[in-house]
Amino acid sequence: MRIGNKAKKMTIGICACIFIAAGMGRAGISEAYGANSSVIENVSVSVTGSYGEAEEILEPEITVSGTDCYRGDYQYGTEIDRWRPGKKVRIDITVEAGEGKVFPISLNSSQCKVTGASFVSARALGDTKLQVKVDYMPVTVLGGTTWAGWDKTERKKATWMNSLIYKRLCLYIDIL
Repeated sequence: MRIGNKAKKMTIGICACIFIAAGMGRAGISEAYGANSSVIENVSVSVTGSYGEAEEILEPEITVSGTDCYRGDYQYGTEIDRWRPGKKVRIDITVEAGEGKVFPISLNSSQCKVTGASFVSARALGDTKLQVKVDYMPVTVLGGTTWAGWDKTERKKATWMNSLIYKRLCLYIDIL
């Protein structure tokens, strides 16, 4: 009978250890889940072009949305006075996390949705800042053009001729 009591005590001890381990494991899971909820995993960036006067290129409006994050500084890769319609401009946008929130090391294009521009990358700058790089195509209203149309080789590419360039070309041909 003594052997039976030892077996019972050992079985009870093993069961107690299993329950304690299971409880500790569960506590660890809930702590890990709580830590994940402070990570910002989805961000949306919108780059909206504006139209001004003829041949005027305006800065786009940049907005950021997501849970507990907001737009910080942004920087253009090219000076605004050098922008040309249809030529890509790289924009570096800093997204800042709210209090108690952090960003992962990087986000891919499905986690960082970009509208109005092309997604390039999204990488963390420390824990509370995310640098989103996008390529934006400036837009403008055509001014004094002699003709405008679609490129023969690239159907989505618009082409036009400025009236000043056309006049110079006509003058050059007339002189010959």
